[in-house]
Amino acid sequence: MNKQLDEADRIYHALFKKKIPPALKKRFQGAVEKLETHYPGEEVGEYYKYLQKVSDLEALELAGRFARKIPLLTDKFRIMVYLAETLPENYPVFINEKDTPTKGYLCMIAIGFRSVWKILKGRYLLKVGRS
Repeated sequence: MNKQLDEADRIYHALFKKKIPPALKKRFQGAVEKLETHYPGEEVGEYYKYLQKVSDLEALELAGRFARKIPLLTDKFRIMVYLAETLPENYPVFINEKDTPTKGYLCMIAIGFRSVWKILKGRYLLKVGRS
């Protein structure tokens, strides 16, 4: 399988916990081909080494963003989010019309704890993936 198509599946699943729609996968691949031309070859190679070694891309991206490492991964996550926003089936992910303010605040606290866990895990994965 084309490694860019595989990464599209993995990044979309990391963000939305579901299978990527075929049309979005094709659009992502086109955007990624253009994006990678703006990065030196060694950075692209390093990115694909991490992609092979690390299963939790969400944790890796979060830690990489804070440590300013693997900027290509962060850019690819951003591209996926931008493209996914255009799909009507993702509307409830981006716009919350149902929850009460209390439930919203509790969700933010829970997500904060989850983010701390992902950053810690990602920092470990940055070290493991580099070796």
